Amino acid sequence: MERKTGYDQAGSYGLPASIELSDAAPPLLIRVDAAFGIIEWSGDPALYDLNLSRGVDARRELAFLVGLETHKSLALPMLWIRGNRPIHCYLIPLSRDSEAQILILDANVTDLADRKLRRQSEKSDILEYRLSQLEHELGDAKRDAARASELKSRFISSMSHEFRTPVTSVLGYCDLLEKQYGRDDRRLQGIRRSANHLLSLVENLLEHGRVVADRIEPVEEAVHLRRLFESIYMMFEPLAAQKELEFTITEQGCEAEEILTDPVRLRQIIVNLISNALRYTNEGSVRVVWRQRNDRLRLTVTDTGPGIPKDKWEHIFQAFSSLEDEHTRARGLGLGLSISQHLAVVLGGEILLESTPGEGSTFGADLRAPAAQPALTAPAGSGQTEAQRRILVVEDDMDVREYLAVVLSDSGYATTLAMNGQQALDKLQGGAVDVLLTDFNLTDFSGDSFMRQVRAAHPVLPMIAMSASNAEADRNVAFEAGCSAFLIKPFDLDTLLKELERSVGG
Repeated sequence: MERKTGYDQAGSYGLPASIELSDAAPPLLIRVDAAFGIIEWSGDPALYDLNLSRGVDARRELAFLVGLETHKSLALPMLWIRGNRPIHCYLIPLSRDSEAQILILDANVTDLADRKLRRQSEKSDILEYRLSQLEHELGDAKRDAARASELKSRFISSMSHEFRTPVTSVLGYCDLLEKQYGRDDRRLQGIRRSANHLLSLVENLLEHGRVVADRIEPVEEAVHLRRLFESIYMMFEPLAAQKELEFTITEQGCEAEEILTDPVRLRQIIVNLISNALRYTNEGSVRVVWRQRNDRLRLTVTDTGPGIPKDKWEHIFQAFSSLEDEHTRARGLGLGLSISQHLAVVLGGEILLESTPGEGSTFGADLRAPAAQPALTAPAGSGQTEAQRRILVVEDDMDVREYLAVVLSDSGYATTLAMNGQQALDKLQGGAVDVLLTDFNLTDFSGDSFMRQVRAAHPVLPMIAMSASNAEADRNVAFEAGCSAFLIKPFDLDTLLKELERSVGG
């Protein structure tokens, strides 16, 4: 059959281009004149049981065209012709001489295409629904991650308090016993060594959590360098003696006795470097040299340990990494150097390393250390007498409370104790107090709400806060509530007494 006009795709008839008509029965296109006389056709009439001839009225074969006009377009869906065959018919006017085209489509084919389109649409709807579900799940996951991060932060803060508070009492009572039995008592040296080791492990774990969460907030305070290194020497000398190592800390110059820095993080860096050197050195010496000059603190820790191959230098600064061989059985979490490196950056500096295998290692720290402003001293005659030095201690931990009662009484203070905020408020109403020393997180009050109540009733009473948290946010809240000093547990007795003297004498 000769095809006068080529129509292979449905898109040629204004139908959806996705319908492939050539896959099944092809369409039949008949061109007629104004009287429906057949001019030509394209397609196979026999497929639709039609007998077409040129010049013959098409309505003889397609009776449903009777009464229609060729100049009006029309869609006639779902008709049945001979053999009960379903078709779709479209009347399409042409511009010339009122001619028209009659398009006949197999309804079975187009319905199949329609179903295919509907299925594709349904699949698209399903995909859109699944996409919306995934977006919702992603939002839930982000919220869960944010909640997990917040819970982690709370856990870090809580664990800091839970660990620091008992270590404060252990080290405090160790100080008291050393006054009675002497610092050479091996039993007390063991207690102090274990307590310091525990504190170091806990600090590194908590600091690692802060590093991962990007929550390290340095707190600047005045730090007396000579006292700091003296306390560190007293901390490590017994351990070095136990291993029969020569241990020295040497000063090479100090332009400012007190510097402004984060005391907890500075001490942590020094302790980690020395602890690491003592851990890996089995014979010989560990020597610490430090100097403060031009607003920088530089210190080196040199040991005669096994040394570190250069290809391992980067490895040892990774978290939970350590070097062990058949000659070394050192204990540790592998966090000390990693944490020290991060803290050094926080304190405006860096950690340096030089090492030769078989000869030893030298770790250096170069840190920002500007001079602190000198503390204001009270004018002569303005201070109070010993009998007037009355202090109220508010501490919910019984061991820390009793320790403070002993050391403060021995230091000349008339000490009154309170186990919670309400008891302290009652005691303040009943008697005069020269200075208030309070834990920042009490069982019945948050630190700032307790201090605000005290400040409202006693506007000029000096208040010193103690906290197991070294978060800058807590420190800021405490100062806003009216405290004059913020001590981080565990603190040494000299630091506490110095702050008390400033508060009572100022």
